Amino acid sequence: MALHKYLLAAACCASVTLFGADDKVFDVPLLKDVVIDGKADDWGAKGLKVEGLTDGSGKKQTAPNFDVSFRLGWNEKGMLIVATVTDDAPVEPAEKPEDLWKGDSIEIFMAEKKGGETSYQVVISPGRQAGKELRTNLSDYRKDKKGKLTIEAKSTTSDKGYVIEALLPWTNLRLEPSANSEVGLQFFANDVDKESGERYQALWFPKPDIHGDKNNMQRVRLVEEAAAQAAPAPAAPKAEPATAKAPEAPAAATAAGGAQITPAAGANAKAKITEATLDEDGKGRLVLTGDASLKGKSIKVKDGEKQVGKGKFESDGGGVQAKISLNKPKEKTYGTLTVQIDDEDFATVKLK
Repeated sequence: MALHKYLLAAACCASVTLFGADDKVFDVPLLKDVVIDGKADDWGAKGLKVEGLTDGSGKKQTAPNFDVSFRLGWNEKGMLIVATVTDDAPVEPAEKPEDLWKGDSIEIFMAEKKGGETSYQVVISPGRQAGKELRTNLSDYRKDKKGKLTIEAKSTTSDKGYVIEALLPWTNLRLEPSANSEVGLQFFANDVDKESGERYQALWFPKPDIHGDKNNMQRVRLVEEAAAQAAPAPAAPKAEPATAKAPEAPAAATAAGGAQITPAAGANAKAKITEATLDEDGKGRLVLTGDASLKGKSIKVKDGEKQVGKGKFESDGGGVQAKISLNKPKEKTYGTLTVQIDDEDFATVKLK
């Protein structure tokens, strides 16, 4: 089965269309000279670099306790990844492969596309603790489980942490790679505290429950190296390497009409702000749409500490919609508006 082609389209309309954090596409470049040896030296500054990961609620560990970054690339054989982890104490208690996630490890979910049912998971433990070696565990979530899942992985370890390098074959998902095609991917890094036994989990997509919702993963687009340099990932700096910033501080999006939106960390992926406008009198209006599962959920809009609008999701065709007219500001303009869904921050909006 060939990978789905990514189609890029632009549309112009009177309303402002704003996209949630899960609509971002990360460009991963083609790399032809990476050897899977558990070292990052042959990567240099190549690949999509992802750093500053949190646990989804915004909590971040720091070195030397725990810090993780990783790079992504691809070749004709599979998706390439190298994860560099700083960790002050190795903890790898698992006796069975299916329990590797309970100790220091990384986890990768791969799917034929974001939200796709053809998917699998790999957990890799670095083998840093005395008497241990690199171990992997593969979980098959494919409907058609023909063919054995495989992975190529190596690690190097030290008293300061570890590096895990892996190749996830396209054959696992029966995909044929090509430039501008997409897959779905989620990355976790697990760190267990040696004293308390508590597990901290850093993640790329800011929602952990991928088993309950396959949309809790990132959209990853395969590109040629030149294309990656010309059009880096949306959150990346212009200079190479492209860097995907942590989900707790997403970049503000500027839409037609000048409205700016910054999704909150862990923003509900099933909702979108589809209109953000000012009328001739300077009075604001927001329209939110979403999945039918959001029906009845309350929405509040605040200007600083003051609530300036409220509403709730109501049925609209196959989904839900909420239309919110904002109270006219006492000042000439609104400040930065905070939109909440069931009292949890969803996004900030700056109307212009």
